[in-house]
Amino acid sequence: MPFIFNRQPIDRVANVYIGIDFGATYTKLAFRVMDAGTNTLAGRIKTIQIENPEQGGQTTRYYPSKLGFNSKNGELIFHDFKQSNIEEVKYFKYSILNTILPTTGAIQRVKTKNAIPCLCAAFFLAHMIKIIKGDVEKSDDVRNYNELKWHINMGKPANKFNEKSYHIYDEVLQIAWQLVEGYSGFIQHKIKLEELDGKYTELRTQVNSSPNPNLHTVPELYAEIVAFLQSSSVDQGLYTVVDVGGATVDLAVFFKEISNNIPSIRCVAQEVSPVGYEIFRQDSNNIENVQRIDFCYGNALTDVYQRHRFLIQNLQRHKVFFMGGARGVKFYREHVLGMSEVHVQNFINFPDTIEVDIVDFLSSNRNTFKSNLNTDFLDQRLLIAQMLAQPFVEIPKLKGAPWF
Repeated sequence: MPFIFNRQPIDRVANVYIGIDFGATYTKLAFRVMDAGTNTLAGRIKTIQIENPEQGGQTTRYYPSKLGFNSKNGELIFHDFKQSNIEEVKYFKYSILNTILPTTGAIQRVKTKNAIPCLCAAFFLAHMIKIIKGDVEKSDDVRNYNELKWHINMGKPANKFNEKSYHIYDEVLQIAWQLVEGYSGFIQHKIKLEELDGKYTELRTQVNSSPNPNLHTVPELYAEIVAFLQSSSVDQGLYTVVDVGGATVDLAVFFKEISNNIPSIRCVAQEVSPVGYEIFRQDSNNIENVQRIDFCYGNALTDVYQRHRFLIQNLQRHKVFFMGGARGVKFYREHVLGMSEVHVQNFINFPDTIEVDIVDFLSSNRNTFKSNLNTDFLDQRLLIAQMLAQPFVEIPKLKGAPWF
């Protein structure tokens, strides 16, 4: 009788890289799957569509960064924040750092051991992680794998990278992950704020002493600049990115250089200012808003001319890209483009400034964009999440960016 070999299935492991663009007003999610053995892509970078309560339950790639709060029973609620007896809770992402745009509603008056914005952010992010994990597990990209290893890179509004306060975003992300993985009972549709506060206190000690090494935070502006480095359709030149979000305006002026076919980025200036559209809308006559934009951008262009003149001496154009949900607001465009014009007039041989659409520029056409950055969907508002959906160790270094 012949001997029959009992073959065991071969273990196939995939690394799943999740990118989270946690915005003050909207949050975007993306992922990519890579074979752990060969380190090759199992599919494109994919963005997640989520049922949006603000659009009658239609699915969208932009989910409102909001929760609900029932002040009568002290429950924090995910998704159903449009009910008549529920108060909307928003801006908690940014109010972790700054009270210029405070977390809204009666929830602010509740006494807790941990900061209300941190509790809200951890609960919200836990649901985002739960949603994207569910979508990944149903994806064709992972059907041939019997083990998934999870990695998350999340954007944060940072430009002063040595400030202690920015580590809070790392802590919130770590706790959100633990709520999903170790305490799934806490990630239901609603939870008593008091219970969440107690669990957060318990997990703080755990994640600070033994953090998950696969969870990272990356400055949002940094992630956007990486797209210029990694897209082969971007030539050498001087570029400015102006990302107008709900809470902040993120601005970077940088050169792309190519030497021996190897591209690199030299950041000349970057700034994250609390003058986003939600703040501007509440006080549009505040002269400080104007001064912040003008001062930041004006200093950046002056720095280019005074310290990096050799890099612009043969350039004809300085390309400016407006991004973010409020990129079309007249106020921001007038001040950035107006300040550019001032420098062209005052500085000899300073390149002319032109405004360019970032999707058209990074792609030339839609197929080029997909092949260059390997994404499934074209939209400048998704770029941060898409660029974060890659191995943390492969996020390239950028000269002049102190984060690295």
